[in-house]
Amino acid sequence: MNIPTYFSRFLKEIRLTENQVNDLIKGHTTLRKRLNEDEDMSKIIVSTFLQGSYRRSTAVRPKGDSRSDVAVIVVTKLSMEEYSNPEDAINVLKPFMEKHYAGKYQIQGRSIGISLSYVDLDVVITAAPSESEEGILESNSVTDMLALEDIETWSLKGSWEVLSETVEASSIFKTYSNANEPEWKTVPLWIPDRDAEEWKQTDPLAQIKWTQEKNKSCNRHYVNVVKALKWWRRINNVPKHPKGYPLVICSPYSRQAK
Repeated sequence: MNIPTYFSRFLKEIRLTENQVNDLIKGHTTLRKRLNEDEDMSKIIVSTFLQGSYRRSTAVRPKGDSRSDVAVIVVTKLSMEEYSNPEDAINVLKPFMEKHYAGKYQIQGRSIGISLSYVDLDVVITAAPSESEEGILESNSVTDMLALEDIETWSLKGSWEVLSETVEASSIFKTYSNANEPEWKTVPLWIPDRDAEEWKQTDPLAQIKWTQEKNKSCNRHYVNVVKALKWWRRINNVPKHPKGYPLVICSPYSRQAK
Protein backbone atom coordinates (compact mmCIF):
# COMPACT_ATOMS: atom_id res chain seq x y z
CA MET A 1 0.00 0.00 0.00
CA ASN A 2 1.53 3.34 -1.02
CA ILE A 3 1.67 6.52 1.07
CA PRO A 4 -1.17 8.36 -0.76
CA THR A 5 -3.46 5.41 0.00
CA TYR A 6 -2.51 5.47 3.68
CA PHE A 7 -3.21 9.20 3.78
CA SER A 8 -6.59 8.73 2.09
CA ARG A 9 -7.53 6.10 4.66
CA PHE A 10 -6.38 8.38 7.47
CA LEU A 11 -8.46 11.28 6.16
CA LYS A 12 -11.50 9.03 5.87
CA GLU A 13 -11.12 8.05 9.52
CA ILE A 14 -10.92 11.64 10.81
CA ARG A 15 -13.58 13.21 8.61
CA LEU A 16 -17.08 13.79 9.89
CA THR A 17 -19.23 10.73 9.24
CA GLU A 18 -22.32 10.94 7.05
CA ASN A 19 -24.52 10.75 10.14
CA GLN A 20 -22.59 13.53 11.83
CA VAL A 21 -22.93 15.77 8.78
CA ASN A 22 -26.66 15.03 8.66
CA ASP A 23 -26.92 15.95 12.35
CA LEU A 24 -25.17 19.25 11.67
CA ILE A 25 -27.51 20.00 8.78
CA LYS A 26 -30.55 19.12 10.86
CA GLY A 27 -29.37 21.31 13.74
CA HIS A 28 -28.54 24.45 11.82
CA THR A 29 -31.43 24.27 9.32
CA THR A 30 -33.93 23.84 12.17
CA LEU A 31 -32.40 26.80 14.01
CA ARG A 32 -32.39 29.05 10.96
CA LYS A 33 -35.95 28.07 10.05
CA ARG A 34 -37.16 28.85 13.56
CA LEU A 35 -35.40 32.21 13.55
CA ASN A 36 -36.90 33.21 10.21
CA GLU A 37 -40.39 32.09 11.22
CA ASP A 38 -40.38 33.55 14.73
CA GLU A 39 -42.78 36.50 14.99
CA ASP A 40 -40.34 38.70 16.88
CA MET A 41 -36.96 37.55 15.56
CA SER A 42 -37.98 37.65 11.90
CA LYS A 43 -38.52 41.41 12.22
CA ILE A 44 -34.91 42.09 13.16
CA ILE A 45 -33.07 39.50 11.04
CA VAL A 46 -31.34 40.46 7.80
CA SER A 47 -29.71 37.11 7.06
CA THR A 48 -28.30 33.94 8.59
CA PHE A 49 -25.29 32.01 7.32
CA LEU A 50 -22.76 29.39 8.36
CA GLN A 51 -19.18 30.05 9.35
CA GLY A 52 -16.45 28.15 11.19
CA SER A 53 -14.70 24.86 10.48
CA TYR A 54 -17.76 23.09 9.04
CA ARG A 55 -18.33 25.77 6.40
CA ARG A 56 -14.60 25.92 5.63
CA SER A 57 -14.36 22.08 5.43
CA THR A 58 -11.68 21.91 8.10
CA ALA A 59 -13.81 20.15 10.74
CA VAL A 60 -12.64 16.80 12.09
CA ARG A 61 -14.53 13.97 13.73
CA PRO A 62 -15.40 14.52 17.42
CA LYS A 63 -13.37 12.51 19.90
CA GLY A 64 -14.78 10.78 22.98
CA ASP A 65 -18.05 12.23 24.29
CA SER A 66 -17.81 15.47 22.34
CA ARG A 67 -20.31 16.31 19.58
CA SER A 68 -20.02 17.87 16.16
CA ASP A 69 -20.54 21.63 16.16
CA VAL A 70 -21.52 24.32 13.71
CA ALA A 71 -21.47 28.11 13.97
CA VAL A 72 -24.37 30.23 12.71
CA ILE A 73 -24.06 33.97 12.10
CA VAL A 74 -27.30 35.88 12.64
CA VAL A 75 -27.10 39.29 10.94
CA THR A 76 -29.57 41.59 12.71
CA LYS A 77 -30.94 45.11 12.38
CA LEU A 78 -29.82 45.96 15.92
CA SER A 79 -28.02 49.30 16.19
CA MET A 80 -24.76 49.54 18.11
CA GLU A 81 -25.80 53.01 19.21
CA GLU A 82 -29.08 51.74 20.67
CA TYR A 83 -27.44 48.63 22.15
CA SER A 84 -24.22 50.19 23.38
CA ASN A 85 -24.05 47.46 26.04
CA PRO A 86 -23.29 44.27 24.04
CA GLU A 87 -25.01 42.09 26.64
CA ASP A 88 -28.31 43.85 25.94
CA ALA A 89 -28.02 42.87 22.28
CA ILE A 90 -27.38 39.22 23.12
CA ASN A 91 -30.31 39.25 25.54
CA VAL A 92 -32.65 40.08 22.65
CA LEU A 93 -32.39 36.40 21.70
CA LYS A 94 -33.26 35.12 25.17
CA PRO A 95 -37.06 34.84 24.65
CA PHE A 96 -36.42 32.89 21.45
CA MET A 97 -33.96 30.59 23.21
CA GLU A 98 -36.37 29.99 26.10
CA LYS A 99 -39.12 29.14 23.64
CA HIS A 100 -37.16 26.65 21.51
CA TYR A 101 -34.06 25.64 23.50
CA ALA A 102 -34.95 26.02 27.19
CA GLY A 103 -32.38 24.35 29.42
CA LYS A 104 -30.13 23.68 26.41
CA TYR A 105 -28.49 27.06 25.82
CA GLN A 106 -25.81 29.10 27.55
CA ILE A 107 -24.87 32.76 27.13
CA GLN A 108 -21.17 32.94 26.26
CA GLY A 109 -18.70 35.76 25.80
CA ARG A 110 -19.44 36.43 22.13
CA SER A 111 -22.21 33.99 21.34
CA ILE A 112 -24.98 31.73 22.59
CA GLY A 113 -24.11 28.06 22.77
CA ILE A 114 -26.84 25.45 22.24
CA SER A 115 -26.12 21.87 23.33
CA LEU A 116 -28.43 19.25 21.83
CA SER A 117 -28.16 15.50 22.19
CA TYR A 118 -26.72 15.15 18.70
CA VAL A 119 -24.99 18.46 17.90
CA ASP A 120 -23.67 21.72 19.38
CA LEU A 121 -24.66 25.05 17.85
CA ASP A 122 -22.86 28.36 18.29
CA VAL A 123 -25.08 31.37 17.55
CA VAL A 124 -23.29 34.65 16.87
CA ILE A 125 -25.34 37.82 16.34
CA THR A 126 -24.11 40.93 14.56
CA ALA A 127 -25.09 44.58 14.55
CA ALA A 128 -26.98 46.07 11.63
CA PRO A 129 -24.96 46.30 8.39
CA SER A 130 -25.27 49.23 5.99
CA GLU A 131 -28.03 49.10 3.40
CA SER A 132 -25.49 48.48 0.64
CA GLU A 133 -24.12 45.48 2.55
CA GLU A 134 -27.50 43.85 3.12
CA GLY A 135 -27.68 42.65 -0.49
CA ILE A 136 -24.33 40.89 -0.14
CA LEU A 137 -25.35 39.20 3.10
CA GLU A 138 -28.63 38.00 1.60
CA SER A 139 -27.00 36.51 -1.52
CA ASN A 140 -26.81 32.78 -2.26
CA SER A 141 -23.02 32.81 -2.01
CA VAL A 142 -23.30 33.84 1.66
CA THR A 143 -26.40 31.95 2.81
CA ASP A 144 -25.71 28.63 1.04
CA MET A 145 -25.19 25.82 3.54
CA LEU A 146 -22.74 23.64 1.59
CA ALA A 147 -19.17 23.30 2.87
CA LEU A 148 -16.32 24.48 0.63
CA GLU A 149 -15.15 20.91 0.05
CA ASP A 150 -18.54 19.99 -1.41
CA ILE A 151 -18.60 22.63 -4.13
CA GLU A 152 -16.59 23.16 -7.28
CA THR A 153 -15.78 26.83 -6.66
CA TRP A 154 -17.01 29.61 -4.38
CA SER A 155 -17.05 33.32 -5.07
CA LEU A 156 -18.69 36.30 -3.42
CA LYS A 157 -20.90 37.35 -6.32
CA GLY A 158 -24.59 38.01 -6.76
CA SER A 159 -24.69 35.58 -9.70
CA TRP A 160 -23.13 32.70 -7.76
CA GLU A 161 -25.34 29.63 -7.39
CA VAL A 162 -25.11 25.88 -6.94
CA LEU A 163 -26.34 23.82 -9.86
CA SER A 164 -28.27 20.59 -9.38
CA GLU A 165 -25.88 18.43 -11.41
CA THR A 166 -22.59 17.04 -10.13
CA VAL A 167 -19.11 16.81 -11.61
CA GLU A 168 -18.36 13.37 -13.06
CA ALA A 169 -20.98 11.79 -10.80
CA SER A 170 -18.94 12.79 -7.74
CA SER A 171 -20.25 14.51 -4.63
CA ILE A 172 -18.76 17.86 -5.66
CA PHE A 173 -21.53 20.17 -6.80
CA LYS A 174 -21.08 22.33 -9.86
CA THR A 175 -21.45 26.05 -9.35
CA TYR A 176 -22.02 29.03 -11.61
CA SER A 177 -21.03 32.67 -11.47
CA ASN A 178 -20.75 35.32 -14.16
CA ALA A 179 -17.06 35.55 -15.06
CA ASN A 180 -17.47 39.20 -16.05
CA GLU A 181 -19.06 40.18 -12.75
CA PRO A 182 -16.57 41.66 -10.29
CA GLU A 183 -16.37 39.93 -6.93
CA TRP A 184 -17.71 41.82 -3.93
CA LYS A 185 -15.39 42.88 -1.19
CA THR A 186 -15.94 40.99 2.03
CA VAL A 187 -18.13 42.65 4.64
CA PRO A 188 -16.65 43.12 8.14
CA LEU A 189 -19.32 42.64 10.79
CA TRP A 190 -19.64 43.84 14.38
CA ILE A 191 -20.32 41.26 17.09
CA PRO A 192 -21.02 41.86 20.80
CA ASP A 193 -18.35 40.90 23.32
CA ARG A 194 -19.83 40.59 26.82
CA ASP A 195 -16.49 40.11 28.55
CA ALA A 196 -14.86 43.16 26.96
CA GLU A 197 -18.14 45.11 27.16
CA GLU A 198 -17.76 46.39 23.63
CA TRP A 199 -18.58 45.57 20.02
CA LYS A 200 -15.74 43.98 18.05
CA GLN A 201 -15.21 43.62 14.34
CA THR A 202 -14.84 40.28 12.56
CA ASP A 203 -14.88 39.18 8.92
CA PRO A 204 -16.07 35.56 8.55
CA LEU A 205 -16.56 35.96 4.80
CA ALA A 206 -12.90 36.88 4.42
CA GLN A 207 -11.98 33.66 6.24
CA ILE A 208 -14.16 31.63 3.86
CA LYS A 209 -12.73 33.42 0.82
CA TRP A 210 -9.12 32.97 2.02
CA THR A 211 -9.66 29.26 2.63
CA GLN A 212 -11.31 28.78 -0.77
CA GLU A 213 -8.43 30.49 -2.57
CA LYS A 214 -5.75 28.65 -0.59
CA ASN A 215 -7.42 25.29 -1.16
CA LYS A 216 -7.71 25.98 -4.88
CA SER A 217 -4.03 26.99 -5.15
CA CYS A 218 -3.06 23.77 -3.33
CA ASN A 219 -5.05 21.52 -5.69
CA ARG A 220 -7.73 21.08 -3.00
CA HIS A 221 -5.26 19.58 -0.51
CA TYR A 222 -5.07 22.51 1.91
CA VAL A 223 -8.17 21.59 3.94
CA ASN A 224 -6.89 18.02 4.22
CA VAL A 225 -3.59 19.22 5.68
CA VAL A 226 -5.52 21.36 8.17
CA LYS A 227 -7.65 18.36 9.16
CA ALA A 228 -4.53 16.25 9.71
CA LEU A 229 -2.87 18.87 11.92
CA LYS A 230 -6.07 19.48 13.88
CA TRP A 231 -6.38 15.76 14.55
CA TRP A 232 -2.73 15.57 15.67
CA ARG A 233 -3.38 18.52 17.97
CA ARG A 234 -6.45 16.80 19.40
CA ILE A 235 -4.91 13.41 20.16
CA ASN A 236 -1.84 15.04 21.68
CA ASN A 237 -3.91 17.16 24.07
CA VAL A 238 -2.45 20.47 22.90
CA PRO A 239 -3.87 23.40 24.94
CA LYS A 240 -6.99 25.09 23.56
CA HIS A 241 -5.13 28.26 22.64
CA PRO A 242 -3.81 29.45 20.31
CA LYS A 243 -6.69 28.57 18.00
CA GLY A 244 -6.03 26.68 14.78
CA TYR A 245 -7.26 29.27 12.28
CA PRO A 246 -5.80 30.67 10.19
CA LEU A 247 -3.11 28.06 9.68
CA VAL A 248 -0.05 29.45 7.96
CA ILE A 249 2.21 26.98 6.18
CA CYS A 250 5.60 28.32 5.12
CA SER A 251 7.27 26.79 2.11
CA PRO A 252 11.05 26.26 2.22
CA TYR A 253 11.06 27.33 -1.42
CA SER A 254 9.49 30.70 -0.81
CA ARG A 255 10.07 33.62 1.49
CA GLN A 256 6.35 34.26 1.69
CA ALA A 257 3.80 32.45 3.82
CA LYS A 258 1.78 29.98 1.82
